[in-house]
Amino acid sequence: MVGGGSPLFIKNLFSPIRTLTVNIAMDMGYASGVHREALFSTALVLLLFSIITNLLKNFILSSNKGLKKK
Repeated sequence: MVGGGSPLFIKNLFSPIRTLTVNIAMDMGYASGVHREALFSTALVLLLFSIITNLLKNFILSSNKGLKKK
C-alpha cells in the first residue's frame, strides 16, 4: 500500500494514511453493527463524491465545447 495503511490520526504531511477505500476493504470482513453501518456510510460518501466529480467534469467539458464553436 502506497499510503501505509495506518488508521492513526495524521500529524504531518508525511504521516502514513489509510484511504477510505482501503478502510472499507480491510474492515468489512469482521465488521458488525455500528461499525458495518459506518463502512456503508463511507461507501455512500465515496459514491456521492464520484458522482459529483463526474457531473462537474461533464459540465466543464460541455461548456468548453460551446466556447470552441464560437
